[in-house]
Amino acid sequence: MTDMTEVQAVLFDYSGTLFRLEEDESWFEGMKTEEREVDGHVQAELMRRLTAPTGRSVDMTDEQYHAWVNRDLAPHLHREAYLHVLRESGLADHHAEALYGRVIDTSSWTPYPDTAEVLKGLHRQGIKTAVVSNIAFDVRPAFLALGAPDYVDEFVLSFEVGAIKQRRGRRWRPRRRLRVHARRPAADIPANRRADKGPNRIRRHAVGSNVAPMPAERVRPPGWLKPMHFEGKRYVVNGYPGADWVSNVRVADQATLTQGRRSERVRMAELQADEARPVLREFPAQVPTGVDLMKRAGVLTDGTPDELEGLAGRLPVFRIDPIT
Repeated sequence: MTDMTEVQAVLFDYSGTLFRLEEDESWFEGMKTEEREVDGHVQAELMRRLTAPTGRSVDMTDEQYHAWVNRDLAPHLHREAYLHVLRESGLADHHAEALYGRVIDTSSWTPYPDTAEVLKGLHRQGIKTAVVSNIAFDVRPAFLALGAPDYVDEFVLSFEVGAIKQRRGRRWRPRRRLRVHARRPAADIPANRRADKGPNRIRRHAVGSNVAPMPAERVRPPGWLKPMHFEGKRYVVNGYPGADWVSNVRVADQATLTQGRRSERVRMAELQADEARPVLREFPAQVPTGVDLMKRAGVLTDGTPDELEGLAGRLPVFRIDPIT
């Protein structure tokens, strides 16, 4: 565990660490995808496509892919990229515009329950903090609304510095901005508390500073995950290979599930292939729109119970156990 007395600064990501984009039912009123009402599972998939940091969820031309890859460097590329994703997901132009407007409005982003407390506590200890994020809009109003603008020393936002973390250069130096000396560590809290290879550690995330790994005793699966019910228990199925939240859950002792303004502490137990088969067979009946979206993403071909069952051991399935 990191000795906080040796830490000079802490670097936080914005999305999935301090704030989350939590959809409201009213956002989707009157919306349809391919003549179908946008139900809860379609909402969840649309939110995943709006918040997933990597990967392509729709077909793109070379020009569209260029906008997607560079979307966090300029607001106009961000707008172009996400409107394309929403239109290709089946939304009409005006609905795509409306939903995109929610994404870049900081009032749509909900702080995690401990965000203000953690920032204030670090400030009280004299530990500097920075929000270091690949993002194409100004997030400072979110901290002002939270009453915590004075608890963040620096904002290092990709669209302002002209660089993203994956391709950082001389402009991407949060340590220098914070005046942190290399002989002492700066603890980095990356998006979604992504898992390191070792047990109980988040992955080191090189952002131009000496990084001390922090314990990952509790993680936050993304808010767009919607549990299904089977034989009296709740389950979540991950249909997208390489999702960060799966790695998080596998190393964490517990997780915090958040739906709307309600948070719940749980343990998430991954099922063995034999245990997962009946849950996966039930998935098409309970989550038909989820199956349609997985087919569109190339994860499924037919979406039949047999096909889902055949993916047991490859599609992670977790049982949600409440902590009492």
